[in-house]
Amino acid sequence: MVKYILAKPGDEFALSALRKQVWATTYRGIYPDEYIDGYDFLEHMRRDARRLASGESRVYFIRAACADAGYFGFGKPDRPFADYAFCLNSLYLLPEYRGRGIGRDVFEFVKAELRDLNADVFFNACNVHNAPAIGFYTRMGGKLVGVSDGHINKAEDQCYFEHRL
Repeated sequence: MVKYILAKPGDEFALSALRKQVWATTYRGIYPDEYIDGYDFLEHMRRDARRLASGESRVYFIRAACADAGYFGFGKPDRPFADYAFCLNSLYLLPEYRGRGIGRDVFEFVKAELRDLNADVFFNACNVHNAPAIGFYTRMGGKLVGVSDGHINKAEDQCYFEHRL
């Protein structure tokens, strides 16, 4: 059974630890090794603390069988994206939980929450080099609306998907 646990102020340590674990398995080979190996735990904790305290985004732990399987967040865009009021800021699963339909269920949960907020559209960003994620967002009905690639640091290469509700 999978549950979504709303993160609250004070959960930034657990969220940063989970992000470190997920990024190491998701972005190895995409992001420079020094970026992953030099993960700035304290800086990510500070960012998470600000995000959790701001109330502008909702962040959830994905809990499966009493273990954290991943996390997701949605709300105001992390970066200015003038045409959109809402964005899926993150959706990450540890490898052992991928391919089980959890991502699809999370996506449906986010869509329902955004409908309750009177949204009719949202966007998400995805690393251009993360082919599994691009495939997932396409299967979820995302329309590719922009690409920013060719950066020296592949972590900066992003594509953007629009999702209609």
